[in-house]
Amino acid sequence: MAYIEHHRQRFALAIILILFLVLGAVYSVVVPIFEKPDELHHYFVIQYLLDNRSLPVQEGSDGTLWAQEASQPPLYYVLAALAASWVDTSDAYELVWLNPQRNMGTPGNPGNKNVTVHTERERWPYRGTTLALHIARWLSLLFGAGTVWGTYLIVRQVLPAHTALALGAAGVNAFIPQFLFISSSASNDSLISFLAALTLLTLVRVINGQMTRDKTSDRSGHLSPDHLSLGFVLGLAALTKLSGLALLGLSGLVLTWIAWQRRSWRYLLTGGLVVGGLTAALAGWWYVRNVWLYGDVTGLNAMLQVVGRRDDFAANASALWGEFAGVRTSFWGLFGWFSLSLPEPVYWVLDGLSVLGGAGLVIRLLRRCTGGERGGQRAALNLGLLLLWTAIVGVLLVRWTSLTLGSQGRLLFPALPAIVSALVIGWSVWLPRRWGGVFSLAVAVGLLGLSAVVPWWIIAPAYARPPLLAPDALPDDLPPLEVTFGQFIRLHGCQVDRPRLLPGETLAVTCYWQALKPLAKDYYIYHHLLGRGEEPVGKEHGYPGSGSFPTSLWPVGQVVAATEWVRVGEEIAAPVLGRLAVGVYDPDTDKHLVPADPQGQPLGLIFAGQVKIAAPEAQVVEVPNPVRYTVGDTVALIGYTVEPEATTPGGTLRVTLYWEAMTTPPEDYTVFVHLLDESGTLRGQGDGPPMLGDYPTSLWEPGEVIVDEHRVTIYTDAPPRRYRLAVGLYRLADGVRQPVRDSDGVSQPDGRVILPPEVWVRGE
Repeated sequence: MAYIEHHRQRFALAIILILFLVLGAVYSVVVPIFEKPDELHHYFVIQYLLDNRSLPVQEGSDGTLWAQEASQPPLYYVLAALAASWVDTSDAYELVWLNPQRNMGTPGNPGNKNVTVHTERERWPYRGTTLALHIARWLSLLFGAGTVWGTYLIVRQVLPAHTALALGAAGVNAFIPQFLFISSSASNDSLISFLAALTLLTLVRVINGQMTRDKTSDRSGHLSPDHLSLGFVLGLAALTKLSGLALLGLSGLVLTWIAWQRRSWRYLLTGGLVVGGLTAALAGWWYVRNVWLYGDVTGLNAMLQVVGRRDDFAANASALWGEFAGVRTSFWGLFGWFSLSLPEPVYWVLDGLSVLGGAGLVIRLLRRCTGGERGGQRAALNLGLLLLWTAIVGVLLVRWTSLTLGSQGRLLFPALPAIVSALVIGWSVWLPRRWGGVFSLAVAVGLLGLSAVVPWWIIAPAYARPPLLAPDALPDDLPPLEVTFGQFIRLHGCQVDRPRLLPGETLAVTCYWQALKPLAKDYYIYHHLLGRGEEPVGKEHGYPGSGSFPTSLWPVGQVVAATEWVRVGEEIAAPVLGRLAVGVYDPDTDKHLVPADPQGQPLGLIFAGQVKIAAPEAQVVEVPNPVRYTVGDTVALIGYTVEPEATTPGGTLRVTLYWEAMTTPPEDYTVFVHLLDESGTLRGQGDGPPMLGDYPTSLWEPGEVIVDEHRVTIYTDAPPRRYRLAVGLYRLADGVRQPVRDSDGVSQPDGRVILPPEVWVRGE
């Protein structure tokens, strides 16, 4: 039975590893090249090795494509360069086409997710640099599988009798979406995670070996083969990433503890010489090189010259909580260059699982430490080791965050085997023994399902190019525009995704563009949403298709249905009619292409759509001089002010009308404000749309109070006397006024309201 059970475990672990590799391959294929954090820079260290057969030197902020990564330890880059050495990568620099408006670190912004522009040269079958980068990704994926395997073995060592927990831990580790995303990236993160897992596994074995020693045994410096393995792995880790040096410190603490347990400082000396000697033999040359080149053993100062130092951490320590929120999301799943997030409820569920596991782990540790069982003490020591390593990595992250803006969940991945092992063991506390492993496997299956849909649900749509249409396949409901810019780019029309939005929200605008001839230049398209007084309340500009489809790639004759997202500012005057202005310009010269109608006649500013920008909340308006006149059964005049009360011929009155919408008017009406003498003769007027056209009546919503100011110009021949003001609404097309009734329902003559105050026009 034991033999059968052993093979079942191996089979289950193999299934987990195969699923991990398959899903990782999917992430590798779906995510375009250079669209993972710092992958562009990591790859160009590899490219430098391929081109020069030597390592790059960090030379400050010199604008090189490898940026800060030149001062990273070189093991991963050397391995990747060896794996891709047979590929012709002479096209490497040609593939780097940066999106000038790239969205990095702002997942709330739906546009410009692509850091680089992607072309047909990246498609299958892979060739050139695209192939070399995918080889580096596949190499990373193998290291990621090694981390999953290491997590399984760690839990088997910590709790030998709980094989289901070990499988659950392997599954949870394997199917965390961010781990899959990073493990299929060309970067050194997956290698350091793998080496950290091997280090932790070796240290757990060393601790367990000490706990099973007979207390009466000699106090010699006898070492096991694990010490040789430990030195070898630590040397590789120190050659992979600076966090590998922290593993050396962790190992020193474990060896010191064992020496204290044995009362044998000879053990510490011997172990230190073996482990430290192997580490130095493998990695020492790199740190000597750092001193030689940068005067700094770690090379960290050279790296910080590129990424930039922060000087506000101590003064703004309260901001650490906000950065922690970013670490939380980017630990579980934050894709692209931190621009594609999971739905917030997913993070809530994962937060709940984290709290459940952490609380359970505390309970388990207390039980183990106070239970008096030898096996329990050993498990507690092992768990303590895992927690200590997690704490060390956390401190390193805080330290890095204090030096530069770099809080990322993937920086916790060297501790991922420890974190996952601790969580799985913590979950098991809340359930009967046989169900602990089942629960952890259920969580793994849930993560598997989440990770399986992320590439198609979140990632692929973000990088998809706009669809291409035939000119006769435009949407039937597209408002026709037919404007030509510069005689070679035609705009057929635009659509907005909604008729109404609030300040702070984002409007999706889809415009249908057509190249009339091959375009050698990459023009910018701008979309400006204009509010009151035609002041911009939202702007978006850059390559079409939200950065994904520059004009030089447009096929002649086909229509590009390019969607852009325009965010409305938080602090704007609302409600207001938002008018969408669209245009094309050359980013190098800032020269705008002249729009023209189908007959070739030049046009001015092109308005391609409109939307209502509503007030963010119901506004309480204090209405002066209350009255109640119903106008056309849809609106009511409920108040007014007139300033000044006296003026001269040719002067101006400022009349503010307070309207209340009872229902939404069926069309746009014009307001008239007339100055009348006793005979009804017109002596001044101030007709115009409400709010100078910034908020037409067809946008008014029931219950809204609209404050509408008009300027009434007094005719120069108006005799000095007292006058009355008449107010109402009419249809501009035919001049027909809307009927007016007072508060008692009595119809008012001539469809007008006579305001109570008299206006005195003095002689000059």
